[in-house]
Amino acid sequence: MGSLLMKRGISIVGIKTNDELLKYISAFPEFCYELSYELTKERLNEILPYVKKRVSSLHALTPRRPYFPNFGSKRKEDIAWSEKMMTEDLELAKKTGADIVVLHPGYMADSIIPSNNRERLKYFESAIYKPYVAYEKGSICTLEYIKSKPYREAFETMVENTARLTKRFESEGVRLAIENLNPRAGYLLIHPDEMIEIANRKEHYLTLDIGHLYVSSALFDLDFLYEIRRVMETGRVVNVHLHSNASNKEKLIFEDSHSSLVDESFPYKEALDILREYDANLILETLDGTRESAEYLHSTIL
Repeated sequence: MGSLLMKRGISIVGIKTNDELLKYISAFPEFCYELSYELTKERLNEILPYVKKRVSSLHALTPRRPYFPNFGSKRKEDIAWSEKMMTEDLELAKKTGADIVVLHPGYMADSIIPSNNRERLKYFESAIYKPYVAYEKGSICTLEYIKSKPYREAFETMVENTARLTKRFESEGVRLAIENLNPRAGYLLIHPDEMIEIANRKEHYLTLDIGHLYVSSALFDLDFLYEIRRVMETGRVVNVHLHSNASNKEKLIFEDSHSSLVDESFPYKEALDILREYDANLILETLDGTRESAEYLHSTIL
């Protein structure tokens, strides 16, 4: 049985129209919603009346800005801009009643990062990242990447900056939950060992993205379900993103498709059996199959 503290919900990223949103609210009245960084300012203002008192979390930066924050940068101006944008998101969280803000915490780059997916991928195809790329499609990293000096320096910078920001958010009643990312050259926080390393400091909250973890598990040859439990056991995970993908080490597939959670090739039943034991929100972050995923989440986590 699910914890009484657990919330179930859907990221707005998987809901495209007001009619669709109203159907979800009617069909799943107990569900909450996570505001997406894909939302324009106009679209955000449009949906807020519908999700009033139903917003559990928002995914920075909301509404969409041209760049993502980068707390791994060594440039003071990048950190200042990132903190300014996060302050705006903190105010939105307080306005909407969200008590969690999800953050992609940083990159191995001394700059802020394009939020447009195509521009971002192009950015990380530059020459500086070539030595760390094992598979060109998706710029998937080498196994040695996370042990390199530039990576560890950026990682430590990110940890220090986000710890300070977490403390500030917490003083205003909001938990900043940094999220594990895909294992792309240039990205930080891509291995479950790193989530545990951060959790052990007791300064951060975490969002566990199981789709991202599935990609990392394929690349690093990890036991996906074991790693879910290991990260959840830290007690620092407050939010979980649910979606699937077809990553497979033998087939050299490493993709983050945000597909339906209830894909028979993905161990979603076993994953949810583990996740239901913990006090973390379960948020569908699917781009397709959202309705069938919501029905399953509704019927099995009670």
